[in-house]
Amino acid sequence: MSKLVIVESPAKAHTVGKILGSDYTVKASVGHIRDLPLHALGIEISEDGKTFTPKYQVSEGKVKVVDELVRLARKADEILLASDPDREGESISWHLREVLTAALSKDCISKPFHRVEYNEITRTAILHAFENPHEINMNRVNAQQARRLLDRLVGFKVSPSLRRAGVSERRGRSLSAGRVQSVALRIICERERLIQDFVPETYWEFEVEVQRADNTPPPFLVRLRKLSGKKARITDAETAARAEAFLRQAAYRVAEDKSAPKSRYPAPPFKTSTLQQSASSALGFTADYTMRLAQNLYEAGIITYMRTDSIELSDFAIAAGKAYITETFGAEFSNPHNFTNKASAQGAHEAIRPTNPAVLPAEVPAQLERSMPNAGRADLKAAAALYGLIRQRFLESQMKAAVFDARRVTVLASGTLPDGTATEAELSASTQTLTFPGFLELRRREAAGKEEAAASPVADSEVEYTGNKEDADDLQKEIPPLTPQAQLAPRTVAPEEKQTHPPRPFNEASLVHELEEQGIGRPSTYAAVIRTLKDREYVTAQKRVLRPTEIGFRVNDFLVPHFPELFDVGFTARMESKLDDVEDPAKGIDWQSMLADFYTRLLGWLDEAKAPAADPDAVRRVLTGFLSVREWNPPRAAGKRTFSDLAFVQDIANDFQGIERPTRKERRARERASEKAADEGTPMPAPAYAFDPAAPAVKPISPNQLKTLVRTLLRYRSQVPDADAIARELGFEDLAAEAEPRENDPNIAKIIELLGQYRPEERDEAFFTSLAGQVQSGKRLSDKQTHFLHQIFLSARERIPDFSPALCESLGVTYKEPAPADRERITAVLSAYDTVQTWNEPVRRGKRVFDDAEFVRSLREQFEKKGALSEKQTSVLERMLFRYKEQIPMLDELVRRYGLRPPEPRAARGAKGGFRGKKAAARGTTAQPPAED
Repeated sequence: MSKLVIVESPAKAHTVGKILGSDYTVKASVGHIRDLPLHALGIEISEDGKTFTPKYQVSEGKVKVVDELVRLARKADEILLASDPDREGESISWHLREVLTAALSKDCISKPFHRVEYNEITRTAILHAFENPHEINMNRVNAQQARRLLDRLVGFKVSPSLRRAGVSERRGRSLSAGRVQSVALRIICERERLIQDFVPETYWEFEVEVQRADNTPPPFLVRLRKLSGKKARITDAETAARAEAFLRQAAYRVAEDKSAPKSRYPAPPFKTSTLQQSASSALGFTADYTMRLAQNLYEAGIITYMRTDSIELSDFAIAAGKAYITETFGAEFSNPHNFTNKASAQGAHEAIRPTNPAVLPAEVPAQLERSMPNAGRADLKAAAALYGLIRQRFLESQMKAAVFDARRVTVLASGTLPDGTATEAELSASTQTLTFPGFLELRRREAAGKEEAAASPVADSEVEYTGNKEDADDLQKEIPPLTPQAQLAPRTVAPEEKQTHPPRPFNEASLVHELEEQGIGRPSTYAAVIRTLKDREYVTAQKRVLRPTEIGFRVNDFLVPHFPELFDVGFTARMESKLDDVEDPAKGIDWQSMLADFYTRLLGWLDEAKAPAADPDAVRRVLTGFLSVREWNPPRAAGKRTFSDLAFVQDIANDFQGIERPTRKERRARERASEKAADEGTPMPAPAYAFDPAAPAVKPISPNQLKTLVRTLLRYRSQVPDADAIARELGFEDLAAEAEPRENDPNIAKIIELLGQYRPEERDEAFFTSLAGQVQSGKRLSDKQTHFLHQIFLSARERIPDFSPALCESLGVTYKEPAPADRERITAVLSAYDTVQTWNEPVRRGKRVFDDAEFVRSLREQFEKKGALSEKQTSVLERMLFRYKEQIPMLDELVRRYGLRPPEPRAARGAKGGFRGKKAAARGTTAQPPAED
């Protein structure tokens, strides 16, 4: 009986396949195979707003994967879905079943599907899981769907308000709001504002060095705690001077000398959030990098599943920990026990722990190399360090507490203040002596290198005393034997002037801790939220400190006042709990009802957040101005869209008057009728602009729409004599000045002449023809159009015989000699593609086809022949690596070695790429560049 097993990653498929043997065919889906559409809402909402139907589609690049899985499913007798044991994994299994069932049913084929779950990839766990398959948990699936649709509704409904409000000054910047992302940004911005507004306060602390009256060493320091029966909070220089004078002449005696045992208990084993925090603090890893390394360790069978809210341990784990600790340290160090979770959506999962605690960190690189032969040395070393953290935390959790003999000495100082008032001060000192090391013995041995070759990844400072804060401040290495009421001799009085400090800015570790404390997000989202904030350039991360950027502040300062409840920390936490409740069958929460309730409130928030309408009289004045226009510019195509000045102005005029706009179907019907009439030689009359200046304002027009209307009116200044006066009267002096006719730079004509003679690149011809026609008609090119013309000129440099830096300088074109090719870097990048087995489907964009596999093959050939690639070719190759990161184990090493960066969001890249947007990224390539990053 043949069985098809579908897991998520090729590495996991390799490991699981070896365990199951030849009776099973194990294949990877490489993550999700379908999702909501990228550029559309993708949710069909019923008219009553109570039903939400997601419109899933197979993801671009997963068509070949799905086709292969369908082919194998036809041959199999049973299909076992073995994705990760969490919401996302359950969702992936459900999507796989839905897609495969639909494909098989076309051939009238029916196959049994079963779900298989395991928390670790070990032989015992895998075999047990496959002996006990079950059905897909639809509560989990619906919880994931609810979260996905909720996030999509917030992103697609709220993000446009940022653009409409003009939050970004840079055209093309991709702005977005997110249900969790924007709350995390708010937390960072509010902390930064506290830091900026902080006013330091000066205060004084006092230490007095005292010694026994018989001069028995050693002397020791006591710290001032109380003065005249009150806490010693000294905040002015005058009081500090009086306190110092008092302490210098006071008589000192021992009031109390107490000793008591104190225990320091080990922390529970890691869950996702605490692993990210510790990896950031101890190893300097980002949350994203930590999760990638943990994923590798999990898929190699070295640790248990790494996305969990749980700190509980299995009976097997507790027994394994006991056996190792007893054998290594002795039975007196063992304390086998479990930990209790708070209420959690992932409470059924286990904590993150080693699958075999006897495996030392030094052995990890060799194990990873077997399952990940292309992993880089730096990543192997980092993974071993992370494993060391996980293993140490687990073993410590199963060891006894460290016990200290904690001694606290209280000293009284008696005397008079400078004004003659008799008073008394209380001072204190502390020591601690380790009487039983407990779990600290593990750290001691590792730091000494007795158990492992490498030093412990936990800093020595983490072994400090963690009792009462005052005791910790008073801590002395040694205090001599003392008796109550014994006199002490003061040696020195040391006043120390200090200042209060502002709150610390967030780093990734503290932000994850804050999000968890506030109930924001879940284990699988922390790294993604931080990554999104950095990718959107809402925050910067320098030396692991997260600081909001100017655009981050602007986004936050718009969203919080306009959507105060939606982006409230408490509201977001309550929504997280509701989403968890969907997964809990005992709660009986219907995910559709939950979405309906949220959507109703969202529509209300969106309505309240609308920008104030433009002045109706100003709108009427501009719309009336267009009545003078008799000849409208022809519609212009841009990509798949066509822009018409007349259609735009008429639509705004119709809105203003309360006239319904023509539907897309009606517009298309008129276009077809016009085309048919032209073919028959009886062209239809051009549509005329219609507007009644006396009509009342029915529908408000936004300030941005008014601004666009004014800019459009200025294009027709030759037909509207008072266009400039209207613009200035309404406060748009900048637009009027920008639109004033000016002569072209004479160099532009020379550039156009050269390009006309030697021809631009084929892909630039249409745009060049448009620019040349504009110049020939006497119109001035804008600064942006001039920049694009210069780029077209530089792209055609190989066709221009006399091209040189001197020629560029004479034409006012900025030209930089291309940097010499980094052959080592290009070779490493091309070699990385050797591990890619599944390429994305070719994508057609108009007349062009973008084929990743062909693109890489073409550049590989070019590099072999010429020994070089252009800077932009190399850049595109490097960005494409991140598209196939699941299949390129050495990517992390390349990122570290060469500083590779993942691609920017599309819109931001389009802004930088100008009129060609992302298609300009591969300027100078011999093959078609990829369609997307």
